[in-house]
Amino acid sequence: MFKANYNDIKYQNGLDAYFFVRFNRMMVKILLPIWIISWIILLPVTSVGEDTGRTGLDRFTFGNISTDDQPRYAAHLVLAWLFTCECLFN
Repeated sequence: MFKANYNDIKYQNGLDAYFFVRFNRMMVKILLPIWIISWIILLPVTSVGEDTGRTGLDRFTFGNISTDDQPRYAAHLVLAWLFTCECLFN
């Protein structure tokens, strides 16, 4: 699907398939970098620090950051701006 030619899809399958393939390509182009960057940066930022008593996947939530470590919220804010700009650019 990702290597197919747009014009071939349009002429053989119609506009529905053409726009479906374009939409899927656009979603991968937007969401894949967001997923990779957010996992590389945000998972360590939210999981390290003092023990808040959370276990499992709860260690990776926004609420795991204690109220004394509020500068770590800046990573979430900067990445939200970055991801918004990336979505608008694409």
